[in-house]
Amino acid sequence: MPADLPESETACLSAWLRTVIEPRIERYWQLLSLINGAEPDKPSVPAFTRLAQALSAHR
Repeated sequence: MPADLPESETACLSAWLRTVIEPRIERYWQLLSLINGAEPDKPSVPAFTRLAQALSAHR
């Protein structure tokens, strides 16, 4: 994370992270993959949660 990242971009990144760390949204995409006959992706919520925590602690 660049130290000189503008506050507006940091806010957008934080908002996006709050969306992708929602387990229900990830479960939705997993179920949609199964319905479409594809293997679901590996869980990403734990990694994005750590990223959101690091961003919060850094700022």
